[in-house]
Amino acid sequence: MPTVRPQAHRVLWWAVAHLLYVISPLAVAVLIALAWVTLLRLRVQQQTQLIRRTMEAEAARERRLVYLEQERSRVLEAINSLLPLEQVLRMIAALASEQMDGLECWCELASTGLAVSSRHGSGSPPEKHSTNQYRRDILSSTGERLGSLILAWDNEAQRSGARRDVMDRAASLAALAIDNRRFYEGLVRRSQYDQLTEVPNRFFLDSCLKDVFENARIHRHSFALIYIDLDRFKSVNDHYGHRVGDLYLQHVAKRLLDKLRGQDTLARVGGDEFIVLIPAVQDRSEAETIAGRLARCFEFPFSIDGETIEGSASIGVALYPEDGKDEDELKRSADSAMYAHKQKEPTEH
Repeated sequence: MPTVRPQAHRVLWWAVAHLLYVISPLAVAVLIALAWVTLLRLRVQQQTQLIRRTMEAEAARERRLVYLEQERSRVLEAINSLLPLEQVLRMIAALASEQMDGLECWCELASTGLAVSSRHGSGSPPEKHSTNQYRRDILSSTGERLGSLILAWDNEAQRSGARRDVMDRAASLAALAIDNRRFYEGLVRRSQYDQLTEVPNRFFLDSCLKDVFENARIHRHSFALIYIDLDRFKSVNDHYGHRVGDLYLQHVAKRLLDKLRGQDTLARVGGDEFIVLIPAVQDRSEAETIAGRLARCFEFPFSIDGETIEGSASIGVALYPEDGKDEDELKRSADSAMYAHKQKEPTEH
């Protein structure tokens, strides 16, 4: 009986070959699918990382914006506070520096030349020959130049990052700070100084008097009040007019100031009345000597607007503690002494 093995072998080989033809495309498809899945996974991971980085950057930007807004609020609060102007300007320079990625920024005041830096506090700015500078004028609400806001950079890359809007906002804040401080100081001065003669007024004198009283009580020393009342001032106003009368008061105040020491205080306390506070005297004789020096201010006539005015004054002296142990009592004693002096004068007052 003949064998069939060779035929069976051929059939088996054909089946295997046919199977390979069928499997090969499937294998290639699987490999392609695996490669696509792997590539897709990589892309998803890259997109995920990109989204995460974007979200982190956005969150960091939001945190930075919140921080800068908080700093700006602090600066606005400082502008409206009684903090020293130098400290407020340093805060503004630091805020601008923070917005400009740490580039140094400073303010220069036109009135004093003071430089306030975001890094070095007050004093001199960085060496000008070692840095490039972007300057922005600080202008008041009336257009007056108050100073400059300056940004320094060392290379062109830093220069390209300099944003004009940041400097504009910082300069506006600096102008607001300076204007507010000048306005406040003007209010304080108007509340403490006589606007006509520019010497202290009654309120300022009372404040000084309290301090001098306290110091005299503690250290047990004497001080003096000298009351000065101008003679015939009403006649000057009536005869020459109020403009000349005002100029006369200004001339009198200047002459009196020229006779006083730096520690003495001259105050205008009425229309034609002045008080001088001498914070320390050895005895009444010293106070009388100062009063005599003040009286000599009227030895020479006043030449005002082509008019010649013969001036004079009645002067009274009161000494602590002999003539008064509190402010009011001492003032009354000085006023009484002045009035007694006025009664002795034969001229019309």
